[in-house]
Amino acid sequence: MAAAAFDTAEYIEALEKEGIEHNQARAFVKLVWRSHEAVLATQAKEQQEISARTAKEQDSKTEHKIELLRKDMGAVEERLNGKLANLETGLRKDMEAVEERLNGKLTNAVEERLNGKLTNLETGLRKDMEALGNKLIIRLTLAMLGVLGVAGTILSFVLRTVLMK
Repeated sequence: MAAAAFDTAEYIEALEKEGIEHNQARAFVKLVWRSHEAVLATQAKEQQEISARTAKEQDSKTEHKIELLRKDMGAVEERLNGKLANLETGLRKDMEAVEERLNGKLTNAVEERLNGKLTNLETGLRKDMEALGNKLIIRLTLAMLGVLGVAGTILSFVLRTVLMK
């Protein structure tokens, strides 16, 4: 915030042209100048309070977003654990079935079909895990960008405050 120029000599001269004595003009301009300084000081204090309040609000919003992201990540982890548990159960069943069939002289054609199904299942799981990993990376990146934005805003307010002194 830039302070408005207040040329006391110019105001004194203008008052003297209107017929006010020099000492009275000086006293009047001095009072106006003090009032002007008080207003500027009040405005500066209000700006600092607004900056501090805004920084706290941004911090609070960022913390809230991070907490939501943590919850989302926890939910994703739970879903992944569930899928992995289901996959493990399915694989165990498939392995037991293969073992039974091998004991019952399983043919090569059946073995090939099972291997194909297992490969497809593994490929699908890898794709799902990769997609979930990418989503997590994007969300973490957005959270980090939000934190950097808040830090930039806080730094900007601090620099403005320091530069205005």
